[in-house]
Amino acid sequence: MNMNKKIVMILKILLAVIVLLTGAVWAFMTYHPVWGGTPDEGSMARIRASKAYNATLGKFENQEPTQLLTTDEKPSITTWITRLMAADEGKNPSEPLPSAAFDKNVLKDGEMVWFGHSTVLFKLGGLNVITDPVFHNASPIPYIGISPFKTEHSYSVESLPELDIVLLSHDHYDHLDYRAIQELDSKTKHFIVPLGVKAHLQRWGVADDKITEMDWDEQTKIGTLAITLVPARHFSGRTLNIKDPTLWGGYIIQSPELKYYYSADSGYGKHYRETIAKHAPFDFVMIENGAYDKKWALIHETPEEALQALKDIGATKVLPIHWGKFDMANHVWTDPINRLMKDVASQPEISVATPKIGQIFHTQGDLPAEQWWQGVR
Repeated sequence: MNMNKKIVMILKILLAVIVLLTGAVWAFMTYHPVWGGTPDEGSMARIRASKAYNATLGKFENQEPTQLLTTDEKPSITTWITRLMAADEGKNPSEPLPSAAFDKNVLKDGEMVWFGHSTVLFKLGGLNVITDPVFHNASPIPYIGISPFKTEHSYSVESLPELDIVLLSHDHYDHLDYRAIQELDSKTKHFIVPLGVKAHLQRWGVADDKITEMDWDEQTKIGTLAITLVPARHFSGRTLNIKDPTLWGGYIIQSPELKYYYSADSGYGKHYRETIAKHAPFDFVMIENGAYDKKWALIHETPEEALQALKDIGATKVLPIHWGKFDMANHVWTDPINRLMKDVASQPEISVATPKIGQIFHTQGDLPAEQWWQGVR
C-alpha cells in the first residue's frame, strides 16, 4: 500500500470515528432521560393557569424583574471548562472535609442532619423529610462535571432511612439528581415538586400517585405536616435551549409543634418581606448562602443578603445551605460561611448552626457551633 492510500485510509477511519462520536453525542443529547420529561396535559393545564407563568413567552417568571446575567461578560463554555480544570487555590478543599458517621436508625423528632449543599434530612411530626437530595455529580454527564467535595465519611441514598417526603425545589442538576431519584424511589412514599418538575420524575419511573405538583402559595398535607410551596427568586431548566420551563421555590413545613422554612436557591428580593414573612415566626430556617457571583447577582444571594433575608423574616435559628459540597462559583469554598459568621456576630438574636456534614443536631436545642472548616487546608 503506497503512502497516498495509507493517508486516505487514515482519513476514512478518522471520519468514521467523528461520525460515530457525533451520532453518540446527538443520541445522548436527544434521548437520554437525564434531561427530564415533558409535562403531560394535566400538568400543562396547571402550568398555564399559574400566575407565575407567562403564556406569551412560554415560561415562568419571578415576582420582580430578574435578569440571569448582571454583567456585560458573555458566558463561555471554554471559560467554564478551564475554570473546572484549573481551579484557583482555595476554591476547593485539598483534603477530605471533617464529617460525622450517620446512623439512619437514630434520628428523632426535631432533629436534623446536613449532607452538604442543600441536602437536609430531618424528622418532623413523626415523618422523615429530605430536601433536594443530591449524592452524585451536579452534572448531566455521569462521572464528569461538578463533583462533590470529599468527606471523611461517605454518604449515599443507602445511608438514608425510609423517607416519607422528598421536597424538590427546582430542576437544576445540583438540586435534582437523576440517579439519586431513581435510587430513592423504592424507599420514598411521596415526592413534592413545583409545577412542571413532575414530568422529570415521571420519565424516570416514579409513579404519578407518589408525586404532588404545586404552585406558589399552594399547600398540601401529608400526615401531620402542612407543606407550602413559596416563591424564590431564581430560574430553571435542564437544557441550554429551553429557559424557565418549570417553577422553582422554597418550602414551609409545619407540624403541630414546629415550623421550618427552606429557602432553596434564591437571589435576595421582595419575596422575603412580602411573602415569607407573612408565615413567620419560624422555629428554624435553612437559608441559601453560597454560589454567588457578580455575574449572576440576582439569582444567588450573598452572605450579606442572606443575613438581610433572615432579618426580613424574623429568623432566630438558621442553618446556612448551598455551600460546602460543590465548586459552582468563583469564590473560595469557605467564603460563604466565613462572611456570614462575621456579620452575624453583631446580631445576637440570630443563632447559626454549623454542623459537620452528617452530624445530627436538634433544631430546638443547643446548636452546633464548631467552626470545623477553619482547620481544613
